[in-house]
Amino acid sequence: MMRKIFIAYRKLIPGAMAMALLIGGSQQVCGTELVPATGEPQEFIDIAKDLRCPTCTGLSVLDSDAPFSLQIKNEVKDQLRQGRTEKEIMSFFTERYGPWILREPPKSGANLIAWLVPMVVLLAGPILLWLLVWRKRQTIPDYGVRNAEDIEAEFHRQVEAARQ
Repeated sequence: MMRKIFIAYRKLIPGAMAMALLIGGSQQVCGTELVPATGEPQEFIDIAKDLRCPTCTGLSVLDSDAPFSLQIKNEVKDQLRQGRTEKEIMSFFTERYGPWILREPPKSGANLIAWLVPMVVLLAGPILLWLLVWRKRQTIPDYGVRNAEDIEAEFHRQVEAARQ
């Protein structure tokens, strides 16, 4: 038993090593800054947190040190110095890069589906699954178990019918 487990895990090691190299390589390109830069205004942090890093996977502009993210951070700072609001800055980046640049899709239009489908699946999924299992359980015929006397009596009837 232990040998089978060891063999199964041994087959996973090359894939795990490749994954570690890929993740390590992406960290070289997209270095992460776990603590936001001190001295930055809260409004800058809020905006940079909501913008996606174009070169990193799953990181915000605030968390990334990729060159493209640094350009976006500088643009956000410049626009804040010009007195633009958060809404204006977000619409600027949305017009320039499309809604993809936002870390979460807007809750309007066709993007509303992206918000509603997971909630519907989470709420209705278990109920539908329960109904399917319950319905399946109702359709399974109950053959039951016969006692020995009934089996013996049927056997004798079949023997008598065969003799005649």
